[in-house]
Amino acid sequence: TFPLGPKTPPTRVDDSVAPATGDNVSDGLDAWLQRCEANEQNVGWFYGSSHGMEAQEHVLLLQDAGRRASEPYRNTLSIDHVHRNLYKKTNKKSVVFADCCADLLEEATVSLDKVVGRTIGTIGPQELAKARNDVERLVFKLRASPYGVTVKATENGLGYFTEALLKCLDGAGAVLDPDYDWCISPETLRKSVRFAGRYGFNRSDQDMNHVDEDGHREAEPIVMMH
Repeated sequence: TFPLGPKTPPTRVDDSVAPATGDNVSDGLDAWLQRCEANEQNVGWFYGSSHGMEAQEHVLLLQDAGRRASEPYRNTLSIDHVHRNLYKKTNKKSVVFADCCADLLEEATVSLDKVVGRTIGTIGPQELAKARNDVERLVFKLRASPYGVTVKATENGLGYFTEALLKCLDGAGAVLDPDYDWCISPETLRKSVRFAGRYGFNRSDQDMNHVDEDGHREAEPIVMMH
C-alpha cells in the first residue's frame, strides 16, 4: 500500500495497489502515459523491479507470466520496448530504471517467434533514429546489470541497485551546475548510483555493474531548477 498524497494521480482512489498482472500493468501504463503526455515538459519516470530475463529483449516478468501455455511471454514487459517507444511520446524527456536480472533464456533466443509482451505502442527504425537525434529529446535507461547477469540483494531484501538509486534520489544525485541551481543528468545519476552502491554498501565493481543507454548525452539535464 502507498498512502494518498496531495499530488496523487486521479486514477488512485484509495491506498491499495493492484496486483502486477499483465492486464493491470497495461491499464497502469495507459494512465501513466496520459499523465506524461499532458505536457511536453513533463519528465516520465519508469521504475520496474521483478524477475527478469534476456531473450530477444530484456523483459520483466509480470505476476501472471507464463499463465497461458500457448503464449508464455504474453504477460511480460520489455524494458527495451518501453525505452524506445518513449521517444515518440509528447513529453520530451523520460528515465527508465530496471532492477532485475538479465539471465539468458535460450528457449526464447532460438525461437522464430518474438517474445511478445505488453506494449505502449510501436516505433519504426527511421522514426526512432530521428527521435534520438532530436536535441530536445532524452530517454535515459539505467539497468541493474548487463545481459546474462543475476542481480544481488542487500540484507534488507532490496536490490543493491534500488537501494543505491534511493540514496541517489534522496539528494546525492543532484549536483550544482554553473547554469542552474541544481540538476540531475544521466551523468550524475549513473555516477551517484555507482558511488552509493560501491561505497555506501561496500560492494565491488561486479556487484554494481549496471548499464546505461543514451549516455552519449551525459550532461543533458533531466531535471533542473533555477
